[in-house]
Amino acid sequence: MDRMTLLVLGMVAIGPCACSASTGAEPVAISHSPQLRKWQVFVSEASRRFRLPQTWIYAVIDAESRGKTMLDGRPITSRAGAMGLM
Repeated sequence: MDRMTLLVLGMVAIGPCACSASTGAEPVAISHSPQLRKWQVFVSEASRRFRLPQTWIYAVIDAESRGKTMLDGRPITSRAGAMGLM
């Protein structure tokens, strides 16, 4: 696998940590923009593997990165050095 695929899978793998607490909040509809739709294969795999609803995974990706991983041809990196969708 290439580096980007491993990075995406790694970030999807930590999704349960971000989604494990129950807040009692109402579900929010996520529009699957082209930026999010391109990750469908990985979201489906993570949903099956970790037994999480795809909508939860999409919600975290949408909140964290809007599905974007690159800016001006370079990987987007936080001030803390984090990279990826989530």
